[in-house]
Amino acid sequence: MSSGSTDTVFKITDDGTVSVFMDATGDGAGHALDRPGSIDADVNGNVYVAGVVSNNAFKITPSGVITQLIDQTGDGKPNHTLSGPPGIAVDPQGNVFVTSLHNRAFKISP
Repeated sequence: MSSGSTDTVFKITDDGTVSVFMDATGDGAGHALDRPGSIDADVNGNVYVAGVVSNNAFKITPSGVITQLIDQTGDGKPNHTLSGPPGIAVDPQGNVFVTSLHNRAFKISP
């Protein structure tokens, strides 16, 4: 962790309670979260987080299950890597869109 940054995503409830929602350990299975840069949520309460330095994106279910959706390998095609994802969004159909610094966007279907 560098000065002035944290690798933590916090949840703040309507009553003002603050808790750690996700930390640098990522999914706990070796896929770390480094510099969360974008976050979105869907209508089902799932939260999506993009790691700018870790070059990945995660889904967190309402029950707290964390799953890595994409990593730096992108879609596995040559020159289709995920690098420094500055944005993540989810549409009403549950498709997740992750942008990459190399003028790419990845669509991850539900």
